[in-house]
Amino acid sequence: MDNRISAERHAAMRWRGLSGFLGVAMSAVIALGLTFGLPSRVAASDNLLHYAGGAVVTGAPKVYLIFWGSGWGMRTFNANGDMTFSNDLYGGAPRLQEMYKGLGTNGELWSGVMTQYCQGVALSATVCPNSSAHVAYPDGHALAGVYYDNQPVPINATKQQIGGEAVTMAELFGNSPNAQFVIASPPGSRPEGFPSQATGCARHDDASASFGTVVYTNLPYVMDLGVQCGMGVVNGGGPAGYLDGYTFAASHEFAESITDPILSWGWGQPGSGAEAGDMCLPPLDGFGPSQPVNVHFSTGTFAMTALWSNDTNTCETAHSILPVRVLVPNLVGETVAQAKQVLLAHGLVLGSTSSHVDCNNLGLVTSQNPLAGNLVLAGTAVNITVGTKPSPPAVCS
Repeated sequence: MDNRISAERHAAMRWRGLSGFLGVAMSAVIALGLTFGLPSRVAASDNLLHYAGGAVVTGAPKVYLIFWGSGWGMRTFNANGDMTFSNDLYGGAPRLQEMYKGLGTNGELWSGVMTQYCQGVALSATVCPNSSAHVAYPDGHALAGVYYDNQPVPINATKQQIGGEAVTMAELFGNSPNAQFVIASPPGSRPEGFPSQATGCARHDDASASFGTVVYTNLPYVMDLGVQCGMGVVNGGGPAGYLDGYTFAASHEFAESITDPILSWGWGQPGSGAEAGDMCLPPLDGFGPSQPVNVHFSTGTFAMTALWSNDTNTCETAHSILPVRVLVPNLVGETVAQAKQVLLAHGLVLGSTSSHVDCNNLGLVTSQNPLAGNLVLAGTAVNITVGTKPSPPAVCS
């Protein structure tokens, strides 16, 4: 059995609080490192994530945010159309909605880190060719649905109950390979014994249903634990930092739900169980910006987790969006030699060259495929047709 399964569920996200005596921000950083329980690095021969042979999310990610339980209180809506709740004293619910709405906007490159990973490559691969099916970049509409399920729920809901709620919501909204269901529990609740060794401050998982596998996140109301779950880790101990841990935890699970949606079958570190977010839990000396950072979306600025990048062998909070795509240039009217040079300058190559009779464009490109203006993968071959003389005895007039 691949021991990354148990490592993810029982080690990768342990939360053990640390009371602050170094100031709120510093103690929150230390707490993040301890409470997520950094997996051991000695289990793998390198610090890279490896492909385990399963699927990643190759369609634009879709998040369904479920506010689960009557403990959220009375629902209203704010000026942005976000759900707000009378018992949500920190304003976490609208903050989450704006964070998910903002993914993939403003040209943000935090989401680019995940696009370097893919599916369909060799088992244990650590790199993805441009031609492989990469993790998709959010299309700016990642928040696909929001729902308030105001039924009474147990204070200590079990894994089975949370997974069952995810399945119910997948039936309601429809399930797909790029969907994830975030089950946000209300203030005062302790889903799966939060913060337990199995659950931590948040975790992602999958549940089986008659219609397929449902990917979901168990997201407790982490503000109940303050610094233990990252409050103030980026923006300090005042109101500006109250929700740092909430968006940190949500972004952590979002990232891992699209790079390793079915636990242990996507991208992770063999032996240790670490996934893309786990590899960058603070404090992590020598591995890049391991602290969460503020990331700017069109919907606001949010404290987001750093993510592991195999490309650079470090933690990153920004990365170019992969696979690299380029616009096909216009080749019509160019000679074959000129067309080849133009394509090379755009990161493309010349494919097949055919000809047809065209006395007005002898030796010049008259058509191409793909057409100019199409967005294609870098390295794509562009086929051309060139004008030529008719076969003898016919001549150009």
